[in-house]
Amino acid sequence: MNHLLRGRCSAVLVAALIAAPVAAQSVVVPNANTTTSGGLSLNSLFRDAPNARTVQQLVRASELSGIPTGAYLVGISLRASITTSNPATWPATPATFNNYDITLAQSAVSTSTLTSNFAANMQNPVQVRSGPWTIPANHYVNNGSPGPNPFDRLYFEFQKPYQYQGGDLIIHATHDGQAAGAAIFADCVTSNTSTYGELLYATSYQATTATNNSNFNVMRIHYGVGPAGLAGANGNSPRLVLSSNLAPPTPVPGTAHFAVVSAAPNVGGALIVGPGILPTPFGLPNGANLLVSPPFQVVPIAIGPNGRFDLTLAFPANIVGRFGVQAAVFDPGASGGAVATNAVLFQLSP
Repeated sequence: MNHLLRGRCSAVLVAALIAAPVAAQSVVVPNANTTTSGGLSLNSLFRDAPNARTVQQLVRASELSGIPTGAYLVGISLRASITTSNPATWPATPATFNNYDITLAQSAVSTSTLTSNFAANMQNPVQVRSGPWTIPANHYVNNGSPGPNPFDRLYFEFQKPYQYQGGDLIIHATHDGQAAGAAIFADCVTSNTSTYGELLYATSYQATTATNNSNFNVMRIHYGVGPAGLAGANGNSPRLVLSSNLAPPTPVPGTAHFAVVSAAPNVGGALIVGPGILPTPFGLPNGANLLVSPPFQVVPIAIGPNGRFDLTLAFPANIVGRFGVQAAVFDPGASGGAVATNAVLFQLSP
């Protein structure tokens, strides 16, 4: 029954995407801070050891109206706060967490605010990443006023996507602290339960009870079209994340950034490009799904030792239109020796 419901939901989503104007494949929450700094700061998601943290953030459905119900959430980006407490770049050396776990869920809260019981606030939780995570040196940039700073391109390295069911969203993160030293402060606003949401945290790894109410992280939530249909040999599902302008369409001449994340390391693959998304995913013999239709360009890619591939494409003024992109990646331990990612849809306009 669950597979049937997911299939119907995906079919409705794809039909909507085909008919509707192309969205940015991401939303910034609060929406009002898409291109405006929040003005406040919080470093809980980046704290140094032994300052472990558990952070739970409620995002109101009204802020997520740009994400179609049934879309697959594939990553979250943050940006550095405009504050003199932040260095020009961070971290100075790679910042590694031994454990960084993220769970997404529907909200189980019927009242206007979260309860102090983290688990009681979540309905149908799905863990989208766990285990070690490293932030490369100098990844976060603080350009100073007037801001805002750019969003990162790490996406918290989700190991599997989360299918958005509509309604309020819970983002639950817990970590044991990184070893690179003092943490950077992320851009934030004051929590507001009646508009965009709120944030609670506790000062330990895998805490069960919130002890503090704090500022609300300004974040960019990335999504795509699925289902990809097959996980890799490590149990992870590689994802394709699109980062271009914060609001569609992408102007030409201009650029768009594509990242394949959580793939098998040191393997080959391809970006598959077509004019759109199939109304119904085409099932391949190994259980993966082809989502792009009809493919007219295949671009070879090489996954690095960290399981990532990053590509920034520059588009000249004479290339316009709507495009669907998906990645296929070799995985020696997967069925048929290969896996597929979600797809993303974007539009180029003069």
